[in-house]
Amino acid sequence: MSLSSKLDIFALAQQNDPDLESRYQTLLTTPGVDATLLSRFRNHVQNTARVSINMHLYVLNDFLFSKKYKNIHDWANQIAIRGRRTPERLMEEKLREWYLPRKNFESIFVDGEKFYYGLLNIGGEGTRKYGDYCVVVQEKYWEKILSIYLSEDSLVGYMDAKSTLIFDKFKQELASMEQRHTLAALKHHEEIAKIDQKDWPELVCKETKYIEVIFVGSLTPEQIEEVRIEKNLLESLLNSAFDDINANTMGDKSRRMEVALFTTVVEQLDIHNIPWGKTL
Repeated sequence: MSLSSKLDIFALAQQNDPDLESRYQTLLTTPGVDATLLSRFRNHVQNTARVSINMHLYVLNDFLFSKKYKNIHDWANQIAIRGRRTPERLMEEKLREWYLPRKNFESIFVDGEKFYYGLLNIGGEGTRKYGDYCVVVQEKYWEKILSIYLSEDSLVGYMDAKSTLIFDKFKQELASMEQRHTLAALKHHEEIAKIDQKDWPELVCKETKYIEVIFVGSLTPEQIEEVRIEKNLLESLLNSAFDDINANTMGDKSRRMEVALFTTVVEQLDIHNIPWGKTL
């Protein structure tokens, strides 16, 4: 696809915002819908929403030391300089079955190779399939950069079996930052009546279902609000790092390496004044 024919994903989101608001207002007057509860949910998302990025420990460590978060293209270009494989080959090996869908998705849009991905988060540890460390971005960061929100994972929800974009569905389920709370309300209006408010964070962001965020812009440690991690994992790592390491741990090389890397990350978080967030 030529540059002139590529789509502007951020303009598409802006164009869809009025329709999202209209659909929400219609939903409020739909029989059987608890308008008060739905309004409360939307307001709650608006007031508590953050964008988070789940990272593996080694990715978080690289981010803190290099002071720049890398997408798959940044990573592949950096590695390719030091080796014999091309960036494309490296991305293919890294993404495996998701390589072609991701390549095709990003090729449709202007600056697709500059896309970074995160999740809408209203509490909790994000989606741990991408890593145990939930990096929460400061809300003020989004005032300066371009971002859009998708009701589903961009590849799972909007690419068909031939790795082609399902455009009609896609264009109806994306929002700008200004209507991300409305997108969440439309997505979850049937579910919120069945659960307690304390469970809303998990509803919005769970292992396989979440609202995906796509953004373009440089992300540095100075823009991080906190790092969240599951309570038991954090306590286990802290105990191993700062207490006497027991014999079983000493005998586990991979565990020793993890603890050593974790200790380095803790030091870097302190240097950057990034706190541990509330854990469950």
